[in-house]
Amino acid sequence: MLKILKSKLNAILKACLSFVISIVFFYSCSKDKIDAPDAIKALIAKYTNCECEPFIDEYTWRREIVYLSACGGALCNCKTLYYDKDGTEFQMDSGYTPDNFRQEATLLKHTWTCK
Repeated sequence: MLKILKSKLNAILKACLSFVISIVFFYSCSKDKIDAPDAIKALIAKYTNCECEPFIDEYTWRREIVYLSACGGALCNCKTLYYDKDGTEFQMDSGYTPDNFRQEATLLKHTWTCK
């Protein structure tokens, strides 16, 4: 009888532990926990499809904070967008490519990746 009770108690403890780990993981990956301006958080909240692996990275570029939004999917054709420190979109000069930007800028952090 004691073995059966012990076995059931272990099963319950394992289930509870799995539940707690799942909750911690879910909230640690929450879009609400992202350290970025509200406008960038709003942009992230709009993503519901991760097929093209969209991401947002934070850089310093010409002494300013810049957020770069793009995608990583090999078969996807997404446009690279740039946002200032407040999350306002801006355009690069004509002919200035994302490769030019990455050569000049310094990556601070990967702000968000859709998974």
